[in-house]
Amino acid sequence: MHGIKRKNFTQELIKQKKLKDQAKIKYYRELNNQLLIAYKTNHKYDLESFKLTSIILDLNPELNVAWNFRRKIILNYFLQNTDSNVAFDWNQELNFTMLQLKRYPKVYWIWNHRTWCLRYVNDIQMWQNELHLVDKMLAVDARNFHGWTYRRYVVSQLKKNEPSNSDLLNETEFDYTTVKINKDISNFSAWHQRASLFPGKLSQLQGYSAKLELIKNEISYLTNAIFTDAEDQSVWIYLKWFITDATIVGILQTGEGGDGYLNVLKQFEDSIQIINNDEIEFSGKDNNWCLKILIVIQTIFFDKLQVEKGGRTDDRRIMLEKLVEVDPLRKNRYLYLLK
Repeated sequence: MHGIKRKNFTQELIKQKKLKDQAKIKYYRELNNQLLIAYKTNHKYDLESFKLTSIILDLNPELNVAWNFRRKIILNYFLQNTDSNVAFDWNQELNFTMLQLKRYPKVYWIWNHRTWCLRYVNDIQMWQNELHLVDKMLAVDARNFHGWTYRRYVVSQLKKNEPSNSDLLNETEFDYTTVKINKDISNFSAWHQRASLFPGKLSQLQGYSAKLELIKNEISYLTNAIFTDAEDQSVWIYLKWFITDATIVGILQTGEGGDGYLNVLKQFEDSIQIINNDEIEFSGKDNNWCLKILIVIQTIFFDKLQVEKGGRTDDRRIMLEKLVEVDPLRKNRYLYLLK
């Protein structure tokens, strides 16, 4: 699986492996007991205990009690000691967490300890370095949601330390999502980040015309995205958010005699119908995401905007019946909605 060759172990090799594993388990348990005694019983905050946490965290970085003990040692030994020989090196501690993250990039407790270190020092240069570091991490794994969550946190700390740069940071981060989406349209984390930034980007602009221009540009970008990959759920989830976000809806309803929002919905509806018709022609089946978003749009038309049906037909039941066929994993949900 995933390019890794399966090994065929003989009984002798299995026996040897079990013996090695037993030795490792025994060693780990001994270290674990030492740590718990030093921390919970003796409250031993010293260099020896600090080294013990390093050893055990190298073996198991998911042991949260070891991270807690490590922080206690930093606070009660290193930072309380006036002896220059035991001065604490924060950069070295950050390097230690980075070594762990390279091996285990999705372990919460490593991220937690790293942010604790950065918050305690709270140096603007450190936060800026951290943002560059996240750039490198996401270059390796652009979909790592831990990395994206951490990026949002780092940016929030930079804004907190330099409020005057908040608008520039928002602009830079929004452009960053564009770069990541252009490289991989199915990067859900990038779309999610974009959704969190877009309202702030709107609020930075002065005047209705500037806000509307930004929205129109995003409509164009989003329309291009759904035509590029109609099978990818990330784009459709962002589209659903975009047409229902209160800030965006409010701005659109201000213009075109109050019909701006309605016209945008019609524009998306027409584009989605084209995509779905192409899918039917190609595969003989409807695109389930096209149907889902068309239902959302028609619900807004008829239930929220109270649009007069006139020549427009309410196809929601028909589309739900189609979804029962093309999306059987969610069949019961659609049957429930049809009641």
